[in-house]
Amino acid sequence: MIEIIKEGIHCSIQDKGRFGYRHMGVPISGWMDQRSALISNMILGNRENDAVIEMGPIGLKMVFHVNAYIALTGSPKKALLNNEEIQFYKKTWVSSGDVINIKSGHLGVWTYLSVCGGIQTESIWNSRSTFHLAGIGKRLKKGICIPINAETISGSSSKLSRIKGNDHLKNSEVKVRKGPEFGHLTLSQQESLMDHSFTIGRDSDRMGYYLVPEDKETFSGIPDILTSLVGPGTIQLPPSGVAMALMKDCQTTGGYARVLQIVEEEIDILSQKRPGEKIKLAFKF
Repeated sequence: MIEIIKEGIHCSIQDKGRFGYRHMGVPISGWMDQRSALISNMILGNRENDAVIEMGPIGLKMVFHVNAYIALTGSPKKALLNNEEIQFYKKTWVSSGDVINIKSGHLGVWTYLSVCGGIQTESIWNSRSTFHLAGIGKRLKKGICIPINAETISGSSSKLSRIKGNDHLKNSEVKVRKGPEFGHLTLSQQESLMDHSFTIGRDSDRMGYYLVPEDKETFSGIPDILTSLVGPGTIQLPPSGVAMALMKDCQTTGGYARVLQIVEEEIDILSQKRPGEKIKLAFKF
């Protein structure tokens, strides 16, 4: 198992997500940056949907009580193995008793640590993904022990010992398609959506990222709609003029106009933007 000895910020266990329960109001959850998490599993030869440790702005400090291969991907934070720095996007051997300390970084938000054989926390509704608001999964605080697959920790069958894949962390353009209520905007507002830069709001989290325009008045006054289906990547525009891009822990329905929908693979780009960073939206036809 892996024992947490120092808590980080917004750290949890996640896999691809919890599908088939949105009719009950259960969010998908899952990896914020799917691209980085998938590569982490690929490096170790894991199954595509094996659960990993997802870490926010500051990572965890943990001690391994078993030998294991690990891989780190995503936001390139300072990562120490027994006080010696280790590389990202590379298979790394960890011995029982070794301490991994993931600190902070300067690019992106979400970092992924995979273990050969996958994380083996309890599966709830066909997923190990954590959704704190509903009490699904445990918070990764000091003293928590994370089980891993003891049958496969001693080696990796993957021939992909190293894969690079974090170019999207530097991308500031997010591709979108028209949403169901795009036509509720005036022609001027529609054009402005593509011309404006948006700043990631301070209170952004796994439920949604605030997209603050340079001029809120440009997009204010949009009427609400009857409560309708929403999901990860939906961009809602409340009357305030500050857009909300829904993320992996988002609600299943909402009453704000759904003006845009982020192309699925582009959610990874947005997820890695920090509060205060800017993005631009681009139509994909």
